[in-house]
Amino acid sequence: MTKKQNNEKSGFEDFLHDIGSDFDPDVKEFLGMKPNAEEALEDEAVENAEKANDLLEELRRERASFINYKRRTEQEIAHAHDAGIKEILRALLPQLDAIDRAKGDLSEAMQKIADGIFATFKVYNIEPYAESGDEFDATLHDAILDVPTENEKLTKPLVKEVVERGYKQGDSIIRHAKVITESPKVG
Repeated sequence: MTKKQNNEKSGFEDFLHDIGSDFDPDVKEFLGMKPNAEEALEDEAVENAEKANDLLEELRRERASFINYKRRTEQEIAHAHDAGIKEILRALLPQLDAIDRAKGDLSEAMQKIADGIFATFKVYNIEPYAESGDEFDATLHDAILDVPTENEKLTKPLVKEVVERGYKQGDSIIRHAKVITESPKVG
């Protein structure tokens, strides 16, 4: 490069430098201008801040995902626990029915065992239900026989006899009660 070309290039660079403070960093890069150290640090700080914000946002999403996972897992564990209790109870229901039918004929020792079993169920919020005289509710009872009654005062079906008691845990039905109902005569 000749001295004249060198001076022209230097003059052009000086010109760009004089007006270059107003240029966008990308324009400066395109024109071959080197940013000053302050601009370079500022650009690096902006890039680092953007990266930090991106990482922070990613961390927040991961944290929310973990919280949702933890909540779902806790619900699944509670559901599995309740399902296990209900499965064990369903297996024991025939024996409980036999104890229930023999209540008056049980020895004192057997009665204490039966009472202990029913007390254990109460700990787990498991309750037997259905008594003679209850109003018939199709969501709680399975009617195996319906007997019309002569009682004119009867307006709704009632449970006349409980064949098998129902069991529920809170609002969840474990087994519907099997009952014989009496209902008002139609016609």
